[in-house]
Amino acid sequence: MNSTTSVLPLAVLACLTTIPAASAQSAPSTKLLIRAAKVHLDPQQSLDHPSLLLSGGKVAEVASRPDAKAKAPFAGQADKVLDFPDAVVTAGFVDAHMTLGDQSELSEPVESFTPELRASEAYDPFRKAWKQVARKGVTSAIYSPDDRNLAGGFACFVKPGNRKGSLGEAYLKLSLSHEMLNRQRRPTSLMGGVEYLRDRFDALQKTEVRARGRSLRALSKTIGGSHAVVISCREPNEIIAALDLVDSYGITAILVHADEAAELLPRIRRTGVSILLDPLSFSSSKKALDLPGKLAKAGVPFAFAGESDNKLTGSRLRHSMAIAVRHGIEASSALACVTTVPAALAGLGDRVGSLFKGRDADLCVWSGEPWNLSSRLLLVVRDGEVVYHAPSNDNTQDGDKTR
Repeated sequence: MNSTTSVLPLAVLACLTTIPAASAQSAPSTKLLIRAAKVHLDPQQSLDHPSLLLSGGKVAEVASRPDAKAKAPFAGQADKVLDFPDAVVTAGFVDAHMTLGDQSELSEPVESFTPELRASEAYDPFRKAWKQVARKGVTSAIYSPDDRNLAGGFACFVKPGNRKGSLGEAYLKLSLSHEMLNRQRRPTSLMGGVEYLRDRFDALQKTEVRARGRSLRALSKTIGGSHAVVISCREPNEIIAALDLVDSYGITAILVHADEAAELLPRIRRTGVSILLDPLSFSSSKKALDLPGKLAKAGVPFAFAGESDNKLTGSRLRHSMAIAVRHGIEASSALACVTTVPAALAGLGDRVGSLFKGRDADLCVWSGEPWNLSSRLLLVVRDGEVVYHAPSNDNTQDGDKTR
């Protein structure tokens, strides 16, 4: 099945490239050389017998040898060499909507309309959960407000496990899903939530810029501005309400969850929104398993999101990729759903999600193709630093050597 998941609407790209490259963390000085059997530079381009030189937190050089016995390039330039002669390298995973479970600090319990809040102020880089996520191959994430507020505030770009803090502001998070409803505060219904948002958007047109309060100033960034909106919606009526808002106010939107999107594919495609799907599992419903293929066939850009720090479940993004392949998605398109597509949706396509020269040195080394669940994750590198190295096992892991 052919997929167009790597092709994103120009409007999405224009509104999401807001995180400055200058905000990256100070890079390590060590030059690391990684050699493997194969590298996926992006889901459509690969090299055999590659050598990747990482320097200053970036991919400095990439070259391939004609065969495994040929002299490897860049060896004299590296401080450290890691050899994985039978392994496959991919870009690190990108999660464009990560909440890490119960994030009470990202939900205002009294007031539901709080677009002025920022996830960057609640982000705790020392939280152990980030280390667990990084060990699953997630090297970039958008830390998002959860679904409990009608307008939860702005998400932020982070590198899980990086203690430098937030690296930039991302999209505004809205929620029309049932988690937002609360009998103790407004709104208490989906209709009430939609009316509240329309009142606020309409107020922007009637209020002079200097007279706007914090909430309206934050919301105004989404009207013909530089910030996109991620809208939580699950049921058909919630998705319709989200699409109506997009059509009415010309905002650039990404729908998250959107479990019933298959019922509204013509409208979704016409509106031009993208979708962030919940991760798949072996217990997912047939409807959920079929949805990626239907989105791909309709040409609707989509990615998987929602990684977890749960040690028992493994990587939810990797499982989603593997399950999608088993249900008809091409392997390259499935890989795009956890690398290039979420990177582009997050406004980070020029930095992460691929391994071209000049991109962030974020990568994973696998014992085989990553969509094959028998393959092991051997190494995770973030900004040129090794953040996870699997324990040595002569039966399953490729050798490595340091120089």
